[in-house]
Amino acid sequence: MDASQTTPTIQAPGLGRKIGLARAALAWEGLWPRFVPLLSFVALFVAAAHLDLFAGLDPWVHTGILAALAIAFAGLAWWHLRDFAWPTREASIRRLERDSNIPHRPLVAVQDHLAAGTADPMAKALWEAHRRREAERLASLSNRPAHPGLASLDKWALRFVPLLALVVAIAVAGGWRSDRMAAAVTPAFPPPPPVVANLWIAPPAYTGKPPVYLDMADPDKVLRVPVGSKIAGFVDDVRGRKPPQLLIDGKATEFSTVSKGKYQVEEVITEGKQITLQARGDEQARWKLHVIPDLAPTIEFTRPIGVDKWSTKIEYLAGDDFGITGVQLQMRLHGSVLGDDALSSDEEPEVLRVDLPVAGNAKKISDTFVRDLTSHPWAGLKVTVMLFATDALGQKGRSSVETFLLPERVFNDPTARALIVLRKALTRDPKGYRIDVADGMRMIHGNPSSYREDPVVQLGLRIGSVRLAQNDNKETITDTQKLLWDLAMRLEGGATSDAERAVEQARQQLQDAMQRQAGDEEIEKLIQQLYDAMARWQRELAEKMKDPDERRRMEEQAEKMDPNNTITGDDLQKMLDKIR
Repeated sequence: MDASQTTPTIQAPGLGRKIGLARAALAWEGLWPRFVPLLSFVALFVAAAHLDLFAGLDPWVHTGILAALAIAFAGLAWWHLRDFAWPTREASIRRLERDSNIPHRPLVAVQDHLAAGTADPMAKALWEAHRRREAERLASLSNRPAHPGLASLDKWALRFVPLLALVVAIAVAGGWRSDRMAAAVTPAFPPPPPVVANLWIAPPAYTGKPPVYLDMADPDKVLRVPVGSKIAGFVDDVRGRKPPQLLIDGKATEFSTVSKGKYQVEEVITEGKQITLQARGDEQARWKLHVIPDLAPTIEFTRPIGVDKWSTKIEYLAGDDFGITGVQLQMRLHGSVLGDDALSSDEEPEVLRVDLPVAGNAKKISDTFVRDLTSHPWAGLKVTVMLFATDALGQKGRSSVETFLLPERVFNDPTARALIVLRKALTRDPKGYRIDVADGMRMIHGNPSSYREDPVVQLGLRIGSVRLAQNDNKETITDTQKLLWDLAMRLEGGATSDAERAVEQARQQLQDAMQRQAGDEEIEKLIQQLYDAMARWQRELAEKMKDPDERRRMEEQAEKMDPNNTITGDDLQKMLDKIR
């Protein structure tokens, strides 16, 4: 066998443990003298903390002392540990052999091998016998305790001074004081000024609800606000490096900077369950949120539509959770298709829209609409009507569809009745009856005695028939319908004076004011306006009655008129007395 080949190592029971204990003893003898100064440093610091020597120091001075102590401790540790090396296995084996006081180093002998190799049987046998004898000596190996030798290094026993100081300081402090330890390592810097937030939620004005203020000390309060409310306010954060943030269900809105440390925010709330205020990189406050939806309004007829000799009466009930802002009546000729598409388009030419008066922003409206629609081209025809209610958000609610016969004025003059018949035909089917109506107008024009040779009626019939025969556009149809009505009214009651028109206008204004529940001052003003118009009309009638021909004509006209279709001055006077 080659001389380089190793001989199997002979191991004794517990040998590895004994070598490990020897290594630990060597390490402790090297570390403990180095740890004692460090532990003494720590003991003196703890003693100083328990004696409350750091109390009352300026925060920056305290910080400087702590920094100096930390640097000193790190330097001391480096200085004492700079030349320390962990014991090797060879050193540990040598320490075990010295502790056991066994000569000739048996641990090394059992690991040696023949330098000349194992070719000579006699030499090999002698070598094996030698190794077995040395291995038997391994059983007597033993470890001795470590002996760092501090007494020889510290002859004055100064190492006990920090320990004594620590015991005395803890005794003086009345035991272990965690609060003084915390104060010793924490400079007493004044706390940063708190974040001051002044936030509120303003519901939309139409809801009539007061603002809701966000109290940082009451985060559990549920904020119940209508949809569309606006959260706004200011935050003072002089120590903040970044603007605060307002989070609604995680959706962040950054405050805008007003000045240094001053911020403001404004955001509309449409949904969410939680509001969070973040500043200085941390959550400052949190509130629960409940957004109240704004439902669409409702409206319905409360009674069937009523009609009398001159007016249309519609009673309805409308409601909304936050208030009605508008009510509109929409009417079409019977047979037209009703629905949102037909009744909501402002460009629909065959829809009559009437905005009904609404008092304030009431949540519930129970009202009656009365209007004289006898002059409308649809008078005397069947119509369909719907009501629409609108809230502040523009949401619309609609009623069911009602059908009724629109009342018409009863004309006593035969020519006036004929003109109204032509007007109805033109209204029912403008395209189909346009030529027939033009022919009818020419026929009446050719008989001047039927309209008492009134030049105004004659000129109106001539021009109107020519225009209608030549054009079929909407403008011509509408103008002809109005012309036929004006001519019929002229034949029925003569030329309408300014005084009569003033009376009718004042009456209608007063009626509208009553329906929208106007104030007493406005009502009184309109009543007086109607009184003045009536007085002017009566004076004009008195002047006309002085002319025998005019008086005879008026008496003949009165005999022809239907008393049920006449509103007299006494009727108006009674109405005014009832209002007052």
